[in-house]
Amino acid sequence: MVNQDFKEFSTTEVTEALRCTEKTLKSRNLERQKISRP
Repeated sequence: MVNQDFKEFSTTEVTEALRCTEKTLKSRNLERQKISRP
């Protein structure tokens, strides 16, 4: 059971990390677009 709980926990952590990374990449892309446009 401990192993199963750990898998669920790690999966949640990875999912949250991916979401944060995706938000960061999107915000960076928006900043680049603003800078590149005259």
